[in-house]
Amino acid sequence: MSIAPVITALTAYAGFAVWHARRQRSRARIVHTRAPAAAGPDAQAATAVDVIVCCHNEQPQELGRCLSALAGQRYGGELRVHLVDDGSHRPEEIEREFHRHAAAGWRLLRLPERRGKRLAQHAAFQDCSAEVIVSVDSDTVIDPGAITALVGALDGADVVAATGTVTIQPPLRTVLHRLLDMRYRLLHETGRAAHSFHDAVLCCGGALTAYRRSALLAVWPDYISQRFRRVACNHGEDMYLTLLLLRPGRATRFVPQASARTQAPRDAGDLLRQQLRWTRSYYRDFVMLLRIVRARPRYLLADVVAGELLPVMLLLSGASALLAGQGLLGWAAVVAPAALVVDTAVTVYLTGLGPALCLGYVVIWHWMSLPVRCWALLTLGNQEWGTRGRTPRT
Repeated sequence: MSIAPVITALTAYAGFAVWHARRQRSRARIVHTRAPAAAGPDAQAATAVDVIVCCHNEQPQELGRCLSALAGQRYGGELRVHLVDDGSHRPEEIEREFHRHAAAGWRLLRLPERRGKRLAQHAAFQDCSAEVIVSVDSDTVIDPGAITALVGALDGADVVAATGTVTIQPPLRTVLHRLLDMRYRLLHETGRAAHSFHDAVLCCGGALTAYRRSALLAVWPDYISQRFRRVACNHGEDMYLTLLLLRPGRATRFVPQASARTQAPRDAGDLLRQQLRWTRSYYRDFVMLLRIVRARPRYLLADVVAGELLPVMLLLSGASALLAGQGLLGWAAVVAPAALVVDTAVTVYLTGLGPALCLGYVVIWHWMSLPVRCWALLTLGNQEWGTRGRTPRT
């Protein structure tokens, strides 16, 4: 096969990947360096906070750890927790864990059937009155100073959301868990930190994020009523809500001092379903994402392009080889090793970890995710959106 076009594509990809990685790391380092020291429990004492935790069939031990961490927050202001049981099959277990940890002002809401996270959040949101609303996942354990750090980051009227670092709950028993923890750390400590340099974190994860209630009120009807091809969107809410909030003049921030640990998918099947669900929602909102980043600093658009460049390069170079009447084996023998070397080198540069671990990361998250991306694009109209049961058309 003619190797010149392939070499050109690989050279362009390598140059862009290295250039973008350097910019990403430098921005992330600045955000981590300028982050203020953790505030004490009396900081922001006048600011009341409502915490919303939604659960569906959560394991009692995991929910108990989540609620225990909320009860142990070192926060000087009023802290009210709203636990929403979204139609769990064993509600008595949810109620038992709630009463084991509940403090004054906490509230348990029980929905008769599963309605999805957005409508579960809505049930609690209607009873919230604090100016700061914090979202915490029911399988997530937040550090004692996390809420204080998040509230402190909402220090200007333009800051509408602040998100923290989420990693995998130890012990990391398998190589897959280690790679997943590495993935979470890269997404938060590098990716979202670099976004925060430009005051525009593009996805504030619902596992640990504080929102300004006045900003939520302005977008809440659009958030809870999102449709895609006449189907209610019950998953992939984090990026959509963040993009709704990122109106001109508004900022979202990453807070390194606010950290939490969440449960890893239990097996490869759970991980595949999680990634497919997230990828579908990402492409569902991709046009909206592009509109937002076009009005922001150019780094953000470059970051979106960087995430899509490898799949596009592989698709175009492979199609070129087929159209030229050349086999894919020769193409793969040249492209795959070269792209693996580039991606592994960039990952080593960003993480400082060993080449072997970074190679495993690249194989799983960059290469094995390609079929997931393709299937997600082909099934964007899937009515179930990862739920147990079919979502009716409206």
